Amino acid sequence: MKKKMQKEKRVYVIHADLIPEDASYKDLRDADFIDYAETEGTVYSLAGFENAINQDDFDHVNSYIRII
Repeated sequence: MKKKMQKEKRVYVIHADLIPEDASYKDLRDADFIDYAETEGTVYSLAGFENAINQDDFDHVNSYIRII
């Protein structure tokens, strides 16, 4: 029996300013959240995110994080 390969989790970070005023980050579908993060260039592997946050490589204030 073949084992199903599990896709590596990614960390997506979006800045609060990108979200329309009449919406909430909680209302964003995963696909939309991913699109915003890809546009900002803030998509990380788990190890990359750990490194970025520990080295203050991005502004996490007023940002939303989703692990998908």
